[in-house]
Amino acid sequence: MLLRPGRGRDDCGDAPIPAPFCRFLRRDSQSRTPFLPKALSGEYTVIKFILKMVVALCVTGIVNGQAFVLTGEPLHVGGTFSLTATGGPPNQIWHIGFDGDGGPTQTSIGTLDLGFSSQFFMVPWLQLDALGTGSIMGSAGTALPGDVIHAQAAANDPTSATGAKISAAFVGGVHPPTPGGFANNLILGDDDSKLVDLGMAFPFYGATWTECYVGSNGFVTFGGGNFDPSEQISDFMAGLPKIAALWDDLSPQIQGSVHVEAGAGWIRIVWTGVPQFYVLDNNSAELTLWGDGRIQLHWPHVDLADGMVGIGPGLWQGTPTFADFNANPAHGWSVGAGPVFEQFLPASKPFDLHGAAVTFFPEPAGSYYWVR
Repeated sequence: MLLRPGRGRDDCGDAPIPAPFCRFLRRDSQSRTPFLPKALSGEYTVIKFILKMVVALCVTGIVNGQAFVLTGEPLHVGGTFSLTATGGPPNQIWHIGFDGDGGPTQTSIGTLDLGFSSQFFMVPWLQLDALGTGSIMGSAGTALPGDVIHAQAAANDPTSATGAKISAAFVGGVHPPTPGGFANNLILGDDDSKLVDLGMAFPFYGATWTECYVGSNGFVTFGGGNFDPSEQISDFMAGLPKIAALWDDLSPQIQGSVHVEAGAGWIRIVWTGVPQFYVLDNNSAELTLWGDGRIQLHWPHVDLADGMVGIGPGLWQGTPTFADFNANPAHGWSVGAGPVFEQFLPASKPFDLHGAAVTFFPEPAGSYYWVR
């Protein structure tokens, strides 16, 4: 049930807010700026998951009537991000909650995938347009790399028996800051690789490397070059230590480019606009390494349906983790110091990480923790 404005301590203002959200909000009568109640936030200290939001509305060509969903882009420390709601009730007020805990929580308007923990924060009184679409923009605030943020929206819905429509939950990991630097182009032929100086000592599965081999087929290897265009699980397990940003039979000699960017304590390898062999499509992937062993994969644009992404020590070492990087709860672990990867197949599991990023964090015992 939606609450109307009241005069009590937890007054939610002049716009109705779903009860589970309203009870976690107090309103400053002058600024209408939401903040956490003292009982939840201690002495009003800034909690890790508070996001500094700036509201922006947008209009898209989405046809109203689809499922009420939130979509977003990778969230980087020090950067900005946006979340877009589509399929909501047209021209209605909506509210969005953020939490470090994904719930579920049973409420009078349905099951919410928010835990309403001490990290809960919400932004109320947003407006959906005539197509049931709205957006919100913000920054990572004090969130740290490796954190996972859960978001869910609730909109006023006069046609619903509960008076509200709940979106599907959005779950996303927090990634390290995105560095930038000058690009150095690599000239790669078909099924080719080039030796690249990392400019730092990079720890990877118990070994330390100062150079890597960048392959034309969307991966890097350590200890030697690799020319394999066929992304097979057995090859990933048995070969050299490898990081597959987008392993497939790619052809940068036909179109697109491969370049390296580097700075103090980091290096990035970028495949831009590279087609598959004998397929004039467009595929872009980025691989960033940090001197502390962190690894980030990012896919700005991918047309192909098959391929493989992930990290592995090679030489049949460790127990493999067959990941689904696009599934919630958007984070996971390798099995010990074994490989963690995902294979995409056109018919049964086509590539589904469009625009996403996955960051791997090394752990003291040799395993890896990852967030999407």
